[in-house]
Amino acid sequence: MNTFVAMSGIRSLFEAYIQSSIHVGFAVISLVAVTSFQFEIALEQSIYVFVFAATLLGYNTIKYGWQKGVIFYIPVRYQALTLMATATVALLFWTLSWEQQLVFLVLGILVLFYAFPLQKGRNNLRNKQKIKIYWVALVWSVFTGYLPVAHEYIDTLFAFSVVAHRWVFVICATLPFEIRDLDSDAPSLRTWPQRFGVSKTRWIGVLLLVIVGLFALIAQWQPPMVSLLIHSILIIALLAARTSQGAYYASFWVEAIPILWLFLTWYFLN
Repeated sequence: MNTFVAMSGIRSLFEAYIQSSIHVGFAVISLVAVTSFQFEIALEQSIYVFVFAATLLGYNTIKYGWQKGVIFYIPVRYQALTLMATATVALLFWTLSWEQQLVFLVLGILVLFYAFPLQKGRNNLRNKQKIKIYWVALVWSVFTGYLPVAHEYIDTLFAFSVVAHRWVFVICATLPFEIRDLDSDAPSLRTWPQRFGVSKTRWIGVLLLVIVGLFALIAQWQPPMVSLLIHSILIIALLAARTSQGAYYASFWVEAIPILWLFLTWYFLN
C-alpha cells in the first residue's frame, strides 16, 4: 500500500512537472546555454532566470489561456508558479539591454498573435492553416539563438546561420508532437502529417536534419561529435514517433533533447 501511494505521488509530481511547463523551461534555457557555447560568450545568470520564467509564462498562457472561456485562465494548481514567473519577467526585463528588450517585445507580440485572436470570433494563428509549426519554431529560434546575444558585437551572418539552423531543428523536433496529435487536430489545421501522411512527414524531417546536420559540421559551431550525436538522436526520435506513442514520448523524451544537447556540448568541451 505504501509503495502504491509513493508511486502515485511520484507520478503526480512528474505530471505537474510536465503540465506546468517546467520541463520545457529547462529545454529552452538549455538551448540558450548552447548558444552561449556557440558564440563563445558568457551570459549573466539573470538571463537564464529571465528566459526560464518567460517560458513558463508564455507556455502556460498558451496552454490554458482560453479554457472555460476566460482569457488568461490558469488552473489553480499552477497559478502561484505562473504568478511568480510573471513577476520575475517584469523585474528582470529592466536588467536586459535595450536590444534584448526590443527582441523580447517583438517575440511577445508574436506569442500573443499565436495564442489569442485579434478580433472576437476570429481564429488565432495557432489555429490557422499551415502556420503553427513555423511560428513556434520562429519564436524558439530567435528566443534561444539571438535574444541572449542581441547586445553583443557579433557577426550578422553567423547569427543568422545559427538562428536558421535552430529554426529547422525546432521544426523537426515539433514533428513528433504533430504526429501524436494527428487524430485530435482539426483537419483545417493542415499540419504536416495531415498533408503528407505520417511516413512522408518522418522522412521529410530526416532529410532536413541531415542537411542542417551537415551544415552544422561544416560551420564548426561545436565539437563535430556533438553535431553528429544530437542530429542523429532527433532523427531516431522522429522515426520512432507514432500516432499512438506513449503519453510522455514527445512531451518528455523529445522535449529533453535540448537538455541532452547542452550536456553533450559541455562534456565534449571539457
